[in-house]
Amino acid sequence: MSRELWTITTHNIPASHIRGFERGTRDEETSKLQLAVKQYTPKANLQSIRGDVTFIMAGGIDNSKETFEPLFDDLLQQFPGIRNIWAIDPATYGESFWLNRDTIGDEPSWLDIPRDILHTMNHLQDLMPPPIIGIGHSLGGALLTVLSTWHPRLFTGLILTEPAYGPKKGIKWPTPNKFYPSVLVAKRRVTWASRDEARKAFAKAPLYKSYDPRVVDKVVQHDLVDVSSLNDKSRRSLGKIEPGTSVTLATPKSITESIWVHPRPKLANFPANPGDDIPDEHVNPIPGFGRPEAPVTWNSIPHLYPPVLLAWGAESELFGEKRAANRKWTAGVMGTGHGGGGGLASGQVTEVSIAGAHHHIPFEKPTDLARAAASWSKKIREGWLQKMDERKSQPEIDHYKVNEEILSRYAKL
Repeated sequence: MSRELWTITTHNIPASHIRGFERGTRDEETSKLQLAVKQYTPKANLQSIRGDVTFIMAGGIDNSKETFEPLFDDLLQQFPGIRNIWAIDPATYGESFWLNRDTIGDEPSWLDIPRDILHTMNHLQDLMPPPIIGIGHSLGGALLTVLSTWHPRLFTGLILTEPAYGPKKGIKWPTPNKFYPSVLVAKRRVTWASRDEARKAFAKAPLYKSYDPRVVDKVVQHDLVDVSSLNDKSRRSLGKIEPGTSVTLATPKSITESIWVHPRPKLANFPANPGDDIPDEHVNPIPGFGRPEAPVTWNSIPHLYPPVLLAWGAESELFGEKRAANRKWTAGVMGTGHGGGGGLASGQVTEVSIAGAHHHIPFEKPTDLARAAASWSKKIREGWLQKMDERKSQPEIDHYKVNEEILSRYAKL
């Protein structure tokens, strides 16, 4: 349905300069990374008007931008006042990985992602007028939180679905260590004889059984690539497999594993990186592995400024009704610190629980999420329009005259 509803434009732009970890590129002196960005413009709204919303989508780990298209479709049905939706593959994922496969390194930093989002918004600013609402899922929600504390007025509002801020002291992974996602990713199957075979295999996996069928179609279409498109070295790494119709993961599992965790202590002959000195109990979800960026993500929560819609999955293993303490803490702290928007008490933070959803709400219940997001976004748009109208009553800007109130304050010194 996406092509029927949207004019989809692809932009390949430079990624932000200098990565967070030294091995973020193959060669820091010569390697330049790119970002694959898609712009979704509603065909029914090619002549947008003042107040139409620019949406910025940030996905979680191993979520290519196209897997959110069913959510975009459903959101448009509920909220026609969309100017554009922008979806960015991080430099290590999906189409961006393919742009960077000869230059990308093997130690990505979480904080490269918000830097790249900000860089994209600056680079394409003529196409991204306000109001701007960010939609962040899982890790993407955490990193939009970070970006919003770097630039509190960047987003007019944020929709955060199950924001996952990473490891933290006192938070224990709910299942045995051998079932931690990075462990499972490192062991996952990576080749199938055809896309049809891959689809049949996905249909048996518990994760995909809960997904909207439209999302599974996007996974098969965009998260796999033909083995014949790989170079000889990459094909050899996959083992004995006939190219033919065979497919493999568009984002290699080694990349996905390296986003989940960072080796601690560092691997032999690997360089030191920022955060290596943080005590393990603060950043390690499992022994030997951590995320040194986690203190940044957690510490950003109280200082979040814009209005926020927090969407929880009622059956989520992270924030579901059985783990209500997790969602209560996150919602209770959000926006209550210095520079924050005031949190729940001030009405800055709104919560919604999506019935029947687990962690991956945008993929399991895109229609229900779209309905909640549309209702909230209408209020954010109305508030923004009112605020812009109120600017007309503000004092005129005159660079050649010092404001009288400023002068009176100086006179009292």
